[in-house]
Amino acid sequence: MVRSGVPDGSDPRNPVRVYADGVFDMYHIGHAKVLEQAKKLFKHTYLIVGVSGDEETIQKKGKIVMSEQERTEILQHCKWVDEVLCPCPWIISVDFLRKHNIHYVAHDDAPYTSAGSTDIYYDVKRLGMFRATQRTEGISTSDIILRIIKDYDMYVERSFQRGYKRQEIGVSATKAFRIRIKQKIQEFRLQFLRQQRRRSGSPNKSAIQTMTEMFQKLEFYTEQVWHDFSAQYGAQKSALMRQGSRKQQKLQAGMASPPQEEDQ
Repeated sequence: MVRSGVPDGSDPRNPVRVYADGVFDMYHIGHAKVLEQAKKLFKHTYLIVGVSGDEETIQKKGKIVMSEQERTEILQHCKWVDEVLCPCPWIISVDFLRKHNIHYVAHDDAPYTSAGSTDIYYDVKRLGMFRATQRTEGISTSDIILRIIKDYDMYVERSFQRGYKRQEIGVSATKAFRIRIKQKIQEFRLQFLRQQRRRSGSPNKSAIQTMTEMFQKLEFYTEQVWHDFSAQYGAQKSALMRQGSRKQQKLQAGMASPPQEEDQ
């Protein structure tokens, strides 16, 4: 149903102005489909997309991967988008809608709890200016991040192979070495399986089972050794730091003490 006094989208010279906002971090197919839905709400639509700024997004949702400049530029290259506003307000006000002559706001229909509100789109819905879009199941920025976390060691090793230094990746020397050892064990295991297939034509199930168990044990013992080493190293490091702190306190106390007068 079209609101009174609002274009119906039949005239290309007077399109319906639809607004869709979000963080759009690590832009993915779910974002693209939402914007496509918003663009196709009417035959002729002018789609304005709001991108939340870095400072407010971090404050409201936590750390993000991409900067507001990166997120904005990606959206400027999306074929469904006509205009990008950044930074956009976290909660849409009537003044904002009037300023940009927005006819409708597009977002999924689930209440969006944030900034002390049970639904930041409540006022827009109350005014009859809300149009619901559908989320794409199985894909979100959080899902993508979880995939990376799940295979963290593999992606660290992948970065090493591409020439990145451990300092650039943000891992310690011991952790980097542990990851590389673990990956080497996996490589040896795969190499053994390939050799078995080449030699016999069909895999020797007994030999493969034995070697698989051996590699699993080797990987387990390697993890255990590194766990014990890290615990011992951490304890020694803490002890040295405490010792250094005590020495520093004594030195500062000595410097603060008034000089003793010499006997006359």
